[in-house]
Amino acid sequence: SNVFIANLMPAGDVGLLYGLPLDSPLIIYFNMAHKKSNLPTKCCAHCHRPFTWRKKWERDWEQVKYCSKRCAGLARRAARQQSDED
Repeated sequence: SNVFIANLMPAGDVGLLYGLPLDSPLIIYFNMAHKKSNLPTKCCAHCHRPFTWRKKWERDWEQVKYCSKRCAGLARRAARQQSDED
């Protein structure tokens, strides 16, 4: 529960809560929070909803087409049904 409280507090107050010096690595960690609004986004090729970059897609972000495994599977199934009809 202390972590939850710490997440809601400014970094300096976290140090006071835990009795840490202001140059502690924990304080630096809290100050380095990244802004999620700066992450790149794409539109899913199946559901057409926007999705944002994830760390696990870091190496192959250019090849990512779908927002989830579910959408990838549904797209594959739709393509298979389309080819069966032809």
